[in-house]
Amino acid sequence: MDNNARVRSGTVGAIAVILLLGGARVDTALAQFDPGDRGTPGDLEPGGTRAVEFTPPDRGTPGALEPGGTRARAPFEAPFPIEEGLGSTRGCTVTNGDDREFAALVPDTPETIGVTTQEYPTVYAYVPETDGKVEVEFTLSDKDYNDLYTLSFEVDSRGEIIPFQLPRSVNLPPLPTQEPYLWSVTLICNPADPAANSFVEGWIGRFQPTETFVSDLSSGSGLTKAALYADAGVWYEAIDTLAQLRQANPNNAAVQEQWENLLRSVGLEDYADAPLRNADD
Repeated sequence: MDNNARVRSGTVGAIAVILLLGGARVDTALAQFDPGDRGTPGDLEPGGTRAVEFTPPDRGTPGALEPGGTRARAPFEAPFPIEEGLGSTRGCTVTNGDDREFAALVPDTPETIGVTTQEYPTVYAYVPETDGKVEVEFTLSDKDYNDLYTLSFEVDSRGEIIPFQLPRSVNLPPLPTQEPYLWSVTLICNPADPAANSFVEGWIGRFQPTETFVSDLSSGSGLTKAALYADAGVWYEAIDTLAQLRQANPNNAAVQEQWENLLRSVGLEDYADAPLRNADD
């Protein structure tokens, strides 16, 4: 693979070329998650003081769990940096009323690989407002760019955050643990001109939580669970927990505040007040 560029293709024939801006391969994330010595989040209901802020997974020499419950750590390598292929505006004009960029909602740090504990996780992307209907393609690939799952649908985008959940119903096997996978969202701006397509992408890897962490989650409220996930570096469950709370409680000021805190902590504050599409739509 050329170190300066790579080509992305989808089942609808979309092709996008992105330039790699450089950067070393990165070892990050956990073999197992344990709250460890980061502290236990307190009550996050109205009146609470603790903010839900993302802490990247621990890095360091891999090893087994040490006496006293120190969290295990394992190397997790990003085969190449994630980037954006924003194409052009031909056939896919973003309206002047939307100043937010097309974006994968992942931590805004190139060394961070998004972590999940779920076999079929949900990821989020912001699709900007366009001047008409546009086809959206979601793809999950392995590290060698072999597509494992593709979903295409049409949206009349008003500028919104869209959830993409890996389905159990299409014979898609669960994500194995400690393997990197790449997900992408492509706007098919002009089927006749693939170079005009835009895409964003993010890495995801699944790890097994410790019994202690699972126990802490089971005894916490929704906002406390979000804080536990964020503290442990489990990005995809942190954002998904808050997204579901936000949908179920659209007028809850505490939920909105913690949603804003989480996105701000990873450089995504511009999307904190963006509409959130219901997962069932």
